[in-house]
Amino acid sequence: MERYGKDVENKQNKDMENKSKIQMNGKELAKAISENTIKVQQEQASEVLNPFPVSAFPKAIQEIINAFEKDLNFPKDYTASAILFAVSVALGKRYQVKVKGTWIEKAILFLALVGYPGSNKTHPLHTIVKPLLDKDFEAFELYKQQLAEYEAELEAYNSKSKQERNNEPKPTPPKRFQRLLQDFTTETLAPIHEANPNGLGVYTDELATWINNFNRYNKGSDQEFWLTAWNGGALQVDRKTNGSYFIKETFISVIGTIQPDVIATLMQSKLANGFVDRILFAYPDDVSKKKLQDTYLNPDYLENWKRILSKVIDLPTASEPIILQFDEGGKKAYYAFQHENTDKVNDLQDEGNELESGITSKFDNHVLRLALLMEVLAYACGEGNLQAVTETSVKRAIEVGKYFRNTASRCLGLFSPKTKHLAKLTGNKRTLFETLPNEFTTDEAVRVGNKLGLSERTVKYFLKNCNFFENVKHGKYRKKIY
Repeated sequence: MERYGKDVENKQNKDMENKSKIQMNGKELAKAISENTIKVQQEQASEVLNPFPVSAFPKAIQEIINAFEKDLNFPKDYTASAILFAVSVALGKRYQVKVKGTWIEKAILFLALVGYPGSNKTHPLHTIVKPLLDKDFEAFELYKQQLAEYEAELEAYNSKSKQERNNEPKPTPPKRFQRLLQDFTTETLAPIHEANPNGLGVYTDELATWINNFNRYNKGSDQEFWLTAWNGGALQVDRKTNGSYFIKETFISVIGTIQPDVIATLMQSKLANGFVDRILFAYPDDVSKKKLQDTYLNPDYLENWKRILSKVIDLPTASEPIILQFDEGGKKAYYAFQHENTDKVNDLQDEGNELESGITSKFDNHVLRLALLMEVLAYACGEGNLQAVTETSVKRAIEVGKYFRNTASRCLGLFSPKTKHLAKLTGNKRTLFETLPNEFTTDEAVRVGNKLGLSERTVKYFLKNCNFFENVKHGKYRKKIY
């Protein structure tokens, strides 16, 4: 009996010890998760999470981007990218940047705003390009007046005798001035570009529509044309109906919106020929729909943007483009970036990653174009004199270029069935997924999520996503490893 009592006492003591160990393990796990969360957050702030570098812009542009986010819920990535597009179109071929020898770059950009419906892609785009649209509308109203005058003159001309017509010139139809295009074909693009030799901008709510329209009306090589157009190459069109056109140097920038789910299917056939390499993807870490706030934008920001863009529009047009060169600091900064980017390209090739290697290689060109735009923006904001591409502009361009290089890598993940789900995750959810251990409880996930700023409701809803988690039993989950 005494032995039995000691056995019971020993068992109770052992149970208490085991219970204490279990509790300690739970505390250690919670502590480990907490410490890991902090570590991952710190690492991802510089490596995975990819905030748009608004500070790379001149101060006046920074204020506009930040105000649009604060008062209108416009994601900074979309507003900033739309600004780059608008300045590109407003500038056109007038200013170019020389690297060395015959290597000269125009500020041509192909931009894609990536996000789900409701992520507020379209409104920033409309708002930023509105000054260009307003200019196009004014020009169209003038064109209609000129067209009416021309038709009246032509009617009067045709009513004259043959001898009278031989003694006076036939009225010449007016040309319509415009900068932005939405619905067109490659054939109609040629006469439009000839009437607007400084350059054009393709502006579409759905980038997929633009790409799907390749070769819609003929069996030609529209896609090959756009590959050439990104380089500012020549455009030749010979048609019985539309006549013959030869644009020696084209300038056509493109911007549009696209959904992450569409990228995988739409771009799959565009990888091999380098078409995707030419696109800059604006892809915010957080593409969730935002709740409406009772805030109002000060109209001064819109007026200031209009004034800045007008200063670019009003730059003088000469018979030949003005070629800017780097100042000494700008040259050193660009060469340093190009060397770093080249090492990255070679490493990717060694790893057998040809797709990302090709995309990364194009950032030699992207950064040059961005540097030219940064110099133009500095001038328009009163921070520069547009005499050379300065070290400041090059460093700003490198910051923005690295953002786009990261988003391109993220978009590549959308092409693979194995990685597309993880690539679509927003910043905090991606951090939560990568921070959690392979198996965890609901309470542990909520606790980590709270540290990342995610509500309990959001975390529990996320745990129901079968692309990422498996419900092992009540209150316990297992991660799917990608």
